[in-house]
Amino acid sequence: MQISDISLWGILATVMLLLVILALFSIVDRKLVTRMSRVSVYFILSLVFVAALMWGILKLNLWWVDMIWAVLLIFSVAYFSLRKAHLPLRPFLLPLSLSLFLGSGLELGIISVLTQLPRHIVILSVLSFFAVQTLSSMSSSLKTYMSSLRHTQEHCQYLLANGATHVEAILPSVRRSMRASVMVHLRSMTGPLVLAPPMLFIGLLMGGVSALSAAVIVIVLMLVGLSVSVLASLLTIILVDRSLFDASGRFLY
Repeated sequence: MQISDISLWGILATVMLLLVILALFSIVDRKLVTRMSRVSVYFILSLVFVAALMWGILKLNLWWVDMIWAVLLIFSVAYFSLRKAHLPLRPFLLPLSLSLFLGSGLELGIISVLTQLPRHIVILSVLSFFAVQTLSSMSSSLKTYMSSLRHTQEHCQYLLANGATHVEAILPSVRRSMRASVMVHLRSMTGPLVLAPPMLFIGLLMGGVSALSAAVIVIVLMLVGLSVSVLASLLTIILVDRSLFDASGRFLY
């Protein structure tokens, strides 16, 4: 689809519809009008910026530009995941970034074998989807892990004092963390798909991909994303473990 295929009358109708809604809310809830306007402007400007960035990357079609974008995206996902979970950056940012980098590499490899699409298309599309999938998943997983450790400090010390290993003491918290990571994906997969297909599926159809191929791609991405999120969560916990406990096994946070 080219920009010339988009009807200006359709855009005008959309703007008019939005103005009608704003006028309606100006009568019943004026505060919400301000918030709606602010959020709409933010959304439009953000999307224009992303579109310009993607256009530039696709136009250059250079592997090192793709890699820079991929690294920045992964660091951004790690940063915002920790911010969303209200966790400190110092012990988590690098381990989480490394885990996400390895996970995204695994997902890119699988999709590259599956679709045979050009490298830059796979990197841009798959990593963007990966970022959306993992941000909430990693945030929920790590937040649950830290919360569980805080609430089970005395129990962990009791287990250690009675001969349990460090792994055995923190295993319940690890289990809760992995469960939280999976639940984010399961909730997104249990919606009424007949009424509301995933946006990626719709985008693939609009891009000319057959319905069957689009369904296979979305299924693989969802399942791989679920698996990678759990593995990235577990790897992050392993890498950050020494920073969370002192020599006696006491939780520091």
